[in-house]
Parts: sequence; C-alpha cells; structure tokens
Amino acid sequence: MKRRNFKFVIYIIIGIFIISMVIPSLRRPISSGLGYVTNPIISSLTKAGKKFGSFFSVVGKIKKLSKENSDLKNELSGLKSKNLSCDVYKNENSDLKKQLNYLTENQISNFATAKVLYNDPSKIQSYLTIGLGNKDNIKKDMPVISQGYLIGSVIDVYHNYSKVLMITSPNSSFSAYVMPSNTLGLVNGQLGFGMTINSLPREIKINSGDSLITSGMGIYPKGLIVGQIKEITSSKNDVFQRANVEPLIDFSKLEFVSILKGENQ
Repeated sequence: MKRRNFKFVIYIIIGIFIISMVIPSLRRPISSGLGYVTNPIISSLTKAGKKFGSFFSVVGKIKKLSKENSDLKNELSGLKSKNLSCDVYKNENSDLKKQLNYLTENQISNFATAKVLYNDPSKIQSYLTIGLGNKDNIKKDMPVISQGYLIGSVIDVYHNYSKVLMITSPNSSFSAYVMPSNTLGLVNGQLGFGMTINSLPREIKINSGDSLITSGMGIYPKGLIVGQIKEITSSKNDVFQRANVEPLIDFSKLEFVSILKGENQ
C-alpha cells in the first residue's frame, strides 16, 4: 500500500512538471510549490547524510584508537620481555661473580664453569646436566661446586655435556667433618634435596646448626661446605649418633656450577 502511494506522488510530480513546461505562466508558482514540498525532504536527507558521515567518522576514530591500544599493548609486552631478560642476565652475572670470587679467594685456578642445562624440578632424579663434556676435558669423578658449596661429582661424560650426581642423591655417599667438634661421619643423600650423617661417635656433642665440610678423603677436596645439622635423629640407645642435614644452597635454583679439574684442589 505504501509503495502505491509513493508511485502516485511521483506521477503527480511528473505531471506538474510537464504542465509547467507547457504553460510558462505556471512555472514560478509550481516551482515554489515543489520547493515547499521537497525542501523538507532534501533537508532531512542532508541531515541524515551528516549523521551518517558523523557516524562513520566515529567508527574511524574507534578503529584508530583500537589500533593505538593494540600497539601500546605490544610495546608494553616487549618492554616487559626486555625487563625479564635484563633480570635474568643480572642474576646470572651475580652468580658468576660469586663463583669467581670464591675460586679466586681460595686460589683455585684449574677449573671450568658450566651452565646447568637440566635440573629435575621434581627432586626425584638427583642429577644435573651441564653444558661441558669431553671436548672441554671434563672427566668422570671431578668435583662440582657452586660458590664453595659442594654440589656433587661428574658421573657420565659425553661430547658436549656431562651428567652430575648431586650429593642429595640416595646413590651419593662420602665422609665429612662436623664443625666445630671436627667429628668425622658418613653423609648419605636422600630424595628431595636432603641428606643424613651417620656413624658419629656417641660421646661427641653434636648440635643443630653445626656445619659440615668435606674431609678430603675420596674424590672431594677438603673444606668444601656440605650443609648444616638440622636435627639429631638418633636415640639414647643407639651406638652411634645420626642427624638430618640440610644444604645451605638451593639445589633447585642452580644456574651455573664449577668443575674442579686439578689435583691441587
């Protein structure tokens, strides 16, 4: 129905236009009348066009702001990544400086420093994989330390990497002195980065917090820090004393270690 009305109006306008062309005296009144009718329509269309233009302008601004927001997010992400990288390098440099300071102060010259390639976070496999091997003259049974703390020994050597058995492994066993009493005992590793010391004479006073250092017997040089007594676990009826030992360094966060090569170490 609406379409028919629209056609009817069009036909009337065309008819009026033809009449104005045939009768010149009617042109001015007809023109004024058509203007009166069409001006509101044209005005409405003009306003609608402006609104549409304004709408598309807003859409364009939104798209621009969205892109700027995306660019800023990417830039922020890049800055965060750079900051994280800087923090990693700072930590690595700090560890390396501590390593070098210990080796220099103790006049240890025949050593090699390696990056830790693998360290089992579950603490079940008590070994490390380090980035030095046969090509770097790494040999089996070489002691491995970090900042003066005993970490373990090399057990397998390959071309460009090696495997290190940590002292916290149940397969690790070595002798150490409890200080300050200078009492000799046998240290065994336990799962979960722990250790025990056994075979301590009953008559010697052992306390929580006492330090343990390597005895110099076996493959480890004397004086390397093993850890400290955490608690005495033996009873009064036991022939020997035993105690739990905790490391003084976090084995799970090792990034660099030093391999001692020389006999004089």
